[in-house]
Amino acid sequence: MLTTLFRLAFSWMTPLMKTGAQRFITEEDIYALPRGDTSKELGDSLQSHLSAHEKTTSRVLWIALFKSYGGPFAIAALVRALSSSAACQVR
Repeated sequence: MLTTLFRLAFSWMTPLMKTGAQRFITEEDIYALPRGDTSKELGDSLQSHLSAHEKTTSRVLWIALFKSYGGPFAIAALVRALSSSAACQVR
């Protein structure tokens, strides 16, 4: 199971590493980000959450970070916990 997760997570790197072994990697070689993952979209999301909670609490930054980026990190943490527990059970 862990090998399958590893292959799924890093399969996109193999072609990029092969290209990098043959020549310098340029911006055209890198996959385009989804629109929601560009620095502009992410920055705008953080800014809007910061503005919305500016005067409500002293923990504004933490709240804004969680609301802007918490979902993907929570899912990643869950996947990591599950893969760690699966690795422990294999031993």
